[in-house]
Amino acid sequence: LAERVHERGGSFVEAPVSGSKAPAANGALIFMCAGDEETFRSAEAELAAMGKFTVFCGTTVGAASKMKLVVNLVMGTQLAV
Repeated sequence: LAERVHERGGSFVEAPVSGSKAPAANGALIFMCAGDEETFRSAEAELAAMGKFTVFCGTTVGAASKMKLVVNLVMGTQLAV
């Protein structure tokens, strides 16, 4: 998807979130972002309005999705213990 956006002159940032319905309602989501850094920086205020923490995982699209999978794995492991 990012490649297609770039081909058409746009910029792309992925922003998977950690959090469920309650954190979303309370503005306490965690955003893991990757992609075009300038676009990410321009959206930080909007992300901050919806979340309690935002991390930029780099310019490689997919890095934030991988981080989300790691977070899910850790959370799932904690629940299993």
